[in-house]
Amino acid sequence: MSRQGLADVFPGLDPRIGWHGDHLRIDVPFDVDVPEADMLILVPSVFNGSLSVAIDPLPGAGPQQVVISYPAYPAADGGDGGDGGRPAGRLAADQMAGTRGRILRDLATPRTTTELAHRHWLTPGAVSHHLTALHRAGFVLESREQHRVYYQLSERGRDLAAVYG
Repeated sequence: MSRQGLADVFPGLDPRIGWHGDHLRIDVPFDVDVPEADMLILVPSVFNGSLSVAIDPLPGAGPQQVVISYPAYPAADGGDGGDGGRPAGRLAADQMAGTRGRILRDLATPRTTTELAHRHWLTPGAVSHHLTALHRAGFVLESREQHRVYYQLSERGRDLAAVYG
């Protein structure tokens, strides 16, 4: 903002946001005028995959605050951008989720600790540590077949994995 000015900041957050001289315009499905907003709150989010806008309190109840939540991942730039051709947001999701997020996404198919260790270049002990935490949090289920324990996503885990696409 200090280098480019406020007008250049908003389109970088989302192309539907723009500064027009003395007002901010956000292209969303509803139309509202907030003439006396006390402040604008910008909220980057790894959980929200699209732009959202909230106004608090409701019109007529006093000075208003506008809250804009936008995805905290980089927008697709049409080029490689260093992301290896992955969809926009995947790189940031990987960074935010870390090892547990990658393991969680890989459990759409039931897998053993050994399989996960080979697939993610981790030791079986490290995978077991992450699976224990994911299991305690209710994100994965365990099932035993003879001497093997298979892990797979619980319903709660599928919901979380969907956040990281």
